[in-house]
Amino acid sequence: MKTADLTRNNKTAKRVIGVTLLTLSVLCLLCGIFPSFLGIGNFFLGVFGILFYPLFLLANLVGTALLMNLKYNFDKKFTIYASLSVLFLLCLLHTIFTSNILFEKYTKFDNFG
Repeated sequence: MKTADLTRNNKTAKRVIGVTLLTLSVLCLLCGIFPSFLGIGNFFLGVFGILFYPLFLLANLVGTALLMNLKYNFDKKFTIYASLSVLFLLCLLHTIFTSNILFEKYTKFDNFG
C-alpha cells in the first residue's frame, strides 16, 4: 500500500516539475526571441549569451520528458561526460563568437577615460 502511494506521489511530483520547467522554458525562449518585450530577453541574452538558446531548449526537452514520464537507460558516467563535453563545446563556441566583439570594445586605450 505504501509503495503504491510513493509511486503515485513520485509520478505527481515529476509531472509538476515537468509542467513548471516546460512553462518557464517556453516563456524564457519567447522572451529571448522577442528581446524588446519587457527587456527580459535582453537580460537572458546578456547573462547566458549564445548558450541561452540551447540551455532553454534542453530545459524544454527535459520538462517534456518529465511530463511524459520518459526514462533513459544510459550509464551515469556516460551521461555526465556527455553533458560536460556538450557544455564545454558550447562555452568554446560562445568564446569564439564573442571574442571579436569583446576585443574591439575593451582593448582600445581610447575607451578608458
